[in-house]
Amino acid sequence: MSLYFVRHGETEANARQVYYGRLDVDINARGERHAREAAGYLDAVAFDRVIVSERKRTWQTARVICPDEAIWEIHPGLNEMDFGEWEGLDHREVGKRYPGTYRNWCDDWMHTAPDGGECFMDMYQRVCAAFDALDIKDGENILIVGHHGPFQCLFSKFLDAPPEAIWHLKFLQGSYSKVTLAEGYPVIEGINLRHREE
Repeated sequence: MSLYFVRHGETEANARQVYYGRLDVDINARGERHAREAAGYLDAVAFDRVIVSERKRTWQTARVICPDEAIWEIHPGLNEMDFGEWEGLDHREVGKRYPGTYRNWCDDWMHTAPDGGECFMDMYQRVCAAFDALDIKDGENILIVGHHGPFQCLFSKFLDAPPEAIWHLKFLQGSYSKVTLAEGYPVIEGINLRHREE
């Protein structure tokens, strides 16, 4: 079986480089182009299931790649990290408005939660548990359209690396990453691929 991971197309929040996860924002014109690019690379793949998060930016991207919503599944456990009151703010604004929490977060980003949000380790455990519960069957081709943070968590898990290994992983928009499962073990076939899958 093969799992295809596609990060949602760009949003204005991405372009502004602000913290956001819970904010439910649309992909922008560049994000629509990212979705079309990924669709072109994957147009020969017959998907059995399409898995998206609760956020419409994943739906908008998935709709371009595989518009058959009858095979879609929404999994809240694969949502991006909830940044609470930091949502929509950049690091300078957060540092000014929430200096104490931001200082603690810089010192211990894995365990300190943004004001009103969730900490990284809570997200990590949530995302990994959600993936483990997907009930993947032999022979399935599955498209997972999601978010950067959760993809970092999952690929760290696939590599049996510690959670802090996420900083070594970057998932680009307008590309796809492929994982096959061999006797239950994930094998990473490629990250940020930009060629047509045959």
